[in-house]
Amino acid sequence: MMKKIDDIKLYRITHIDNIPHILEYGITHKNSNQRNHNYKEIGDISLISTRISKKI
Repeated sequence: MMKKIDDIKLYRITHIDNIPHILEYGITHKNSNQRNHNYKEIGDISLISTRISKKI
């Protein structure tokens, strides 16, 4: 059974120190002018690099 796009939930896990920036600017890309220069990563670096290089 296919879900409607409105029924799909997305979640993001982030370090608590990133919350103030997200509340002020939203979730930004690392190349954004409004990126968080003090962003604290919590993910597996090898997984992140694999995801970055994968085209979808």
